Amino acid sequence: MAKLDKAEWPKTAQELEKVLQGVKYGWVDNDYRHHSDVDENYSEKYRLQAPEELKKSKLGVCWDQVELERSLLPTDIERKTVFLVYYGTKECPTHTVLLFEEDGKVYWYEHAWEKYRGVYEYQDFDAAIADIARKWLEYEAEQLGGDLDTDQFAIYEYEAPRPGTNTNEFYKWAEAGKRLK
Repeated sequence: MAKLDKAEWPKTAQELEKVLQGVKYGWVDNDYRHHSDVDENYSEKYRLQAPEELKKSKLGVCWDQVELERSLLPTDIERKTVFLVYYGTKECPTHTVLLFEEDGKVYWYEHAWEKYRGVYEYQDFDAAIADIARKWLEYEAEQLGGDLDTDQFAIYEYEAPRPGTNTNEFYKWAEAGKRLK
């Protein structure tokens, strides 16, 4: 997969699936073993794959998938990568998304979060981030079995991390970005 021309970027969920064909949710550890679920070893053994590695392994969490998506965008397209995190539990669940602007519209491509897999169009970045945050907080509240303390929720815009970054390094990298909430 090389960088895609602007005209090649998908506008439907089906077209997005073709771009990320065969990529499943999961992770690859330091020893290149594949894991289909985020388990007790994740925080100790995860490492961010380079886009080329993800193309081969076909297995990545949202952090990996967003970096592959970013690598496919033409460099002249304005884009933002966003890190959502909830600090109110020991697990500190997170999600990352790629947003980009084309022809005066903002698009959210979601592949890793199966419930919302697809292409979403917004008027601007703020509207996209507000909608994603709402959906993610609702989802996490459902997963955690109750209301969430929104004071424990944060959103950061971050630049591309280096491949091989571990879990703690990824959190620190994203948190060093621009805080949006």
